[in-house]
Amino acid sequence: MPPGIWPLVQELIDFDSKHKEPFDAILIKWLTKQSGQPCVSPRGHRLDLFSQATPGTGTWILSTEDFQKWKDISSPDNLLFMRGFLGSGKSTLISIVIDYLEKEYRQSKGSKDVVCVYLFLCEGDTEVPSATSIWTSLILQLLQAQGPGGIAGELRSEFDECLKHSCALHPSKYIDLFKAQVNTFNTVYLMIDGLDNCPNLKDELNQQLVMDAIKGLPHNVRTILTSRTELDIRDLETIPTLLVQPQRANIEAYVTARIKADAALHCILKKHEMIDWVVESVTNLTSKSGMFLLARLHLDTLSKQGTMEAIKNALYKLPDNLDKVFHGAIEQITNKSGFRRELANHVLTWIVHAKADLTIEQIQASFAFHRSKEGGQLDRPDSGLLVSTGPRPHFQGTPFPTPSARPQISLRKRKDSGSSATSVLQNGHS
Repeated sequence: MPPGIWPLVQELIDFDSKHKEPFDAILIKWLTKQSGQPCVSPRGHRLDLFSQATPGTGTWILSTEDFQKWKDISSPDNLLFMRGFLGSGKSTLISIVIDYLEKEYRQSKGSKDVVCVYLFLCEGDTEVPSATSIWTSLILQLLQAQGPGGIAGELRSEFDECLKHSCALHPSKYIDLFKAQVNTFNTVYLMIDGLDNCPNLKDELNQQLVMDAIKGLPHNVRTILTSRTELDIRDLETIPTLLVQPQRANIEAYVTARIKADAALHCILKKHEMIDWVVESVTNLTSKSGMFLLARLHLDTLSKQGTMEAIKNALYKLPDNLDKVFHGAIEQITNKSGFRRELANHVLTWIVHAKADLTIEQIQASFAFHRSKEGGQLDRPDSGLLVSTGPRPHFQGTPFPTPSARPQISLRKRKDSGSSATSVLQNGHS
């Protein structure tokens, strides 16, 4: 069982029962086993996003007409599509919406009849989410909340049938079970962030399966979807679409808070009375780009400068879109000395090829091995530090890694909602 599922089980287990495991816990284990590796509870990720938001920012979405209609259970508009560029702040907005809804229905008398379930599908996840894993995770969240209706009869019946005939749950059944459990609540708020990260594969059209299922959900399910690109949604013009763009007031609040939190940067700017100038300059660049992420990257750059003159020079050179940020970083790497350039190329290459997140120790060990003249005779790190990177890529006809190999990074531009974003790719592969 994936470790992230266990907290769900723990909350449902009756600790006073010494002779019989509760049906709820048995059901959760069964669902987890049926679907293989379902998406784990996203609560921790959501809390991280919410804690990183500058207080008071992002709340603009709560007052928009589209959101108010979506939230109103009497409105026929129970599906809202939020679209925005990379780094525009979609995930943070979803975390703010969830926090707002949870606080609201907790304070209401019928709080047990209302539940909020959600998923954050992130680019770079080790497992590509499938339609089955998505619905399993959402069913588990419904079971965790468990309203007055308890466990749906259809869910119990399907469990009994599978045990009776010793058969697995058919993939088509998961959405039916989700609908059944949804009917035990008065209102279900469903949010899926980053549905573009649930791609259609050759053997399984996961994204299309999820979209078709969402459009067939009961009226008491209010759904918000976010995506970087317009999904292949039929009759998209009939679905309310909210374009996510950074609000100027929010950008200013974030930049001001970042400067105050950086003692060294704040001291320099305050001494020269340049705080307002920097806030306005960074805000203008970020607003022009449409990507909130740029504000963070720009402040990271300015915080590394030690003098007012250096800050001014850096500010004049700050890029106004993500492509220029990326090309600027590559240019910095290219201009570095031989060792630093080699190290940067090595780190980027390993990050691109790794099938799992890397630790600093793993990269250090790989670089030591790469530069060792002894090659395979080098003392290898403990097995716990090793990570699979898949088939060894070839650079200029030489297997990687060897002391003589010089990793090359190839670049590709990708169209993203009308804007180009630059991606680092392994040499010769997409």
